Amino acid sequence: MSKIVKIFCIVVVCPIIFCACNTKERKAEKLIRSELSRTLYDYDSYKPIETKVEVAKRNMYNDTACWRLGQELANAIDYMEGFFDETTDAMEHMTDWGKPSYYSSSYSDRQYYKWKKKFGDAILATIATKSVCWSIARELKDSINAIDTTEVVGWEVSHSFRCKTKGGSSDIGHYRYVISHDFKEVYICDKNDDDDDVVRGVLLGVQTGKFETMLDGFTTTLSDLAKTAVSH
Repeated sequence: MSKIVKIFCIVVVCPIIFCACNTKERKAEKLIRSELSRTLYDYDSYKPIETKVEVAKRNMYNDTACWRLGQELANAIDYMEGFFDETTDAMEHMTDWGKPSYYSSSYSDRQYYKWKKKFGDAILATIATKSVCWSIARELKDSINAIDTTEVVGWEVSHSFRCKTKGGSSDIGHYRYVISHDFKEVYICDKNDDDDDVVRGVLLGVQTGKFETMLDGFTTTLSDLAKTAVSH
């Protein structure tokens, strides 16, 4: 009797399971092809390599709200750092020209005040953007804490493919998708590029509290810069 059961499993059950897996992969690839046809530079050169489909349980990397907030925070940090660079650059120019004195020239004085104004504008923009970062980070922290990790949100798909770049060379992409249960909607597309690496880093930083520590240190640096500017 046991041999009959084994034969039944091999002949009937295993092919059914195999077909079910293949069906999931085919459905996922169909959706992904549709997405890539709109985003790849040279879709005609697209060749799939491997597709893996797994159940996607909710976590901060699979949650659409967390991923969106992570992207927003990453962009805000980029702006903040850009304004901060302008602040330090203006400070260096103020130092180079020197504070106006009885012995300084009118041209030197004009340059100093020009860069002092740029310093003031840049540091105000930095402070304002830092406040935006704080606001987004708090919302993101709340979203992470509210996650129910037992909830299934759909499917997580790992898709590798080959495609030509703008330069004409062949490249291999390793994308991660979070898609709906019915394989009809893409919730998240993680391209595993530098931008998405930053998003993942931001999510982890907010979850672990390291982002708050970083921003506190940044606040101290800004305060020291402002004090230095006053003394110049």
